Amino acid sequence: MTKHKPIPAPATSDVPAQPSTIHLAQLAAFEADGTPCIICEGVPHPRPALALVSLGIGDVGCRVAVSFSLAGGSGGLQPVILGKIVAPPVPSPTPLPNLSGPPVSAEVDGREERLEIMGEREIVLRCGKASITLTRAGKIVLRGTYICSRSSGMNRIKGGSVQLN
Repeated sequence: MTKHKPIPAPATSDVPAQPSTIHLAQLAAFEADGTPCIICEGVPHPRPALALVSLGIGDVGCRVAVSFSLAGGSGGLQPVILGKIVAPPVPSPTPLPNLSGPPVSAEVDGREERLEIMGEREIVLRCGKASITLTRAGKIVLRGTYICSRSSGMNRIKGGSVQLN
């Protein structure tokens, strides 16, 4: 674990007027030891900061919420990154269906042949006490008070191991 040295007391132009409030800054870069550097509004050069959240190279350029803490006995103020500013979700180009109304069908490419729903981490379809969960790892979980599997042809269960009851 890298120990952070206190930053000497900055010039008054390097610190926002009210250090006890939350300020917005931009994540500018990382030092060689991984310390994040921020640029505060009105301050032209980056300065090192502590972080309460995990940040990576892909976050460079994002806006962050920053507060300032006294840095040891030096009398200086140390910027502390409290979190990333998250953009509001992009609104859907089409309005969401009225779920209390009649059933909704979806068309893809002008045909009602296939609908693909994608999620980064997992997808859950839920109705009352029943649900189907698909996870990024390839796991499928069926839950319900009654599960019925019917087939007019072969009904096959195949897996590395199959456990019944």
